[in-house]
Amino acid sequence: MGLKRPTGHGAIKLRRQMHNDSAMRSRARLNSMLDELWNVIPKSDRTLPDDGDFEEREVCRAVKVEVAIGYIKKLKAMMAQ
Repeated sequence: MGLKRPTGHGAIKLRRQMHNDSAMRSRARLNSMLDELWNVIPKSDRTLPDDGDFEEREVCRAVKVEVAIGYIKKLKAMMAQ
């Protein structure tokens, strides 16, 4: 006889809480890694063609990734020379 999963409102709340806790840890880890990646990029390379530099304002995660990809492409091009 196998074990059955608990059912009902209490079980749903528990599963939802476990999911939310896991998602929170995942977001915290991702944000930490993005901050570390951002800090590796020299301040002089933290630019996008249309937006200038980001020294004076908070940068969203998507822009950090976009800048990091541009920086990696720049390094790759430099290594290919």
